[in-house]
Amino acid sequence: MKTFRVKNFEKFQHYKDRNPPWIKLYNDVLDDYAYASLPDASKYHLSAIWLLASRSNNSLPFDPQWIANRINAKSPVDLEILVQAGFIVLEQALQTPEQVASKTLHTPEQSARPETETETETETEGEGRARTSAPRPKASRLPDGWLPSAELAEWTKRECPRIDCRVEAEKFRDYWRSKPGSSGVKLDWDATWRNWVRKAQEFGKGKARASPDGYVPMGNSG
Repeated sequence: MKTFRVKNFEKFQHYKDRNPPWIKLYNDVLDDYAYASLPDASKYHLSAIWLLASRSNNSLPFDPQWIANRINAKSPVDLEILVQAGFIVLEQALQTPEQVASKTLHTPEQSARPETETETETETEGEGRARTSAPRPKASRLPDGWLPSAELAEWTKRECPRIDCRVEAEKFRDYWRSKPGSSGVKLDWDATWRNWVRKAQEFGKGKARASPDGYVPMGNSG
């Protein structure tokens, strides 16, 4: 079955994620002769198709009844008139509407975080560009059997040569795995390890300083 896309949709809609809560509708569409020449029902159908395209990576089945069901249209949807007016463009043929729906409306990317209404937008030379927020890192407990990565062990050897990485890792695991509740949760365990061994080396040099919770790690003093 044939599919279609909204012409120039990517040029005017700047979204990094699918299924945004809103799309841009430029005011000058009222000055567009082709738009003004459409029947009133087709104008609504086109607006709803723009919304539907934002949910489906701008690829929809060329099936008037399927489109009508998706946009809750009460009157027949005339896709041919939208093609002739240049608002939508035909694409390759697919097997069934169900295949199109499964490929374009239920993809893993769509299940990812949608754009939220609180995200801000800046205008550049008459065109908007959506700016999404970076996801916040999640704090977690130290995994069972945690060991410094090869990169982290190399850093420890280079920056804290007095530390026995194997011995200190055992102390590190025992200490943090024993911490109850949120006190044993960290955003970045690599950074926590680096701070730990720095303090352990300072202790070995006679410059012990307690950690924020009062614990002073014991390094290999030689």
